[in-house]
Amino acid sequence: MNNSKGFTLVEGLVALSCLLILTSFLFPLMFLILQKQFEGKQEMTAIRLLYEKIEDHFVNGLSTNQSFEIDRTDYTISFLDVNEQLWKVCVAYAEKQQCIEQKF
Repeated sequence: MNNSKGFTLVEGLVALSCLLILTSFLFPLMFLILQKQFEGKQEMTAIRLLYEKIEDHFVNGLSTNQSFEIDRTDYTISFLDVNEQLWKVCVAYAEKQQCIEQKF
């Protein structure tokens, strides 16, 4: 009598190898998505800090260079007077820098 209830060893190994191949392609993609999400969060935080400090500058006249640490990332705000008609505010974080210039 032939016992044909269930999977054979070969069928199980084929299914397992297909699953391993599929996950080997998906894990790097998942880590790339998580990295891009983290970088986007850093950029949003940097821009938010930049605009908050520009607002403080115009409302209260505060224009000192400041450093912050948010979510284990250091952010440095710098106010630069290029000349009398141009000023520049920059935020540096994670080996990146974003600046805003204004002409008067």
